[in-house]
Amino acid sequence: MTGIYDIMDKIEQYLLSDGICASVSSGDLSESALQKLNSYPYAHITLGNADFNDNTITFNLFVICMDAVDVSKDSTTDLLKGNDNEHDALNTTLAILARLVEIFKRGDIRADGYHLSGTPTAEPFFDEYADKVAGWTLTLAIDWRNNMDAC
Repeated sequence: MTGIYDIMDKIEQYLLSDGICASVSSGDLSESALQKLNSYPYAHITLGNADFNDNTITFNLFVICMDAVDVSKDSTTDLLKGNDNEHDALNTTLAILARLVEIFKRGDIRADGYHLSGTPTAEPFFDEYADKVAGWTLTLAIDWRNNMDAC
């Protein structure tokens, strides 16, 4: 059974081939983000719980996509946009994740037997790791066929 390896590899390959996302990691986000080895926009894949159904396994997967927020030294009077590129970071990272969802709906990942279960959701975040970042956490529930025998 190689489902986890396969789906993680497929997501990484897609994100890196997309042309916008510069780096992808998995594991402990705080360690990955604090290494300052990442170039932005940056995606991080984390696994959640798995549910065993009759013929499928449904597992939750989180794709955290972030971009660096640069703060201008110039003062601003625009209270909506502020003096940084936070809106740009949110827009770029949401676009990366929206294309990933479309790959699950219509692309190669779906053709390989991984199907979305339910509606994916994305939640914005604003944080400081080694850099000030903003982005989205995408939550996906994915079904894949359980080929394990009962013996």
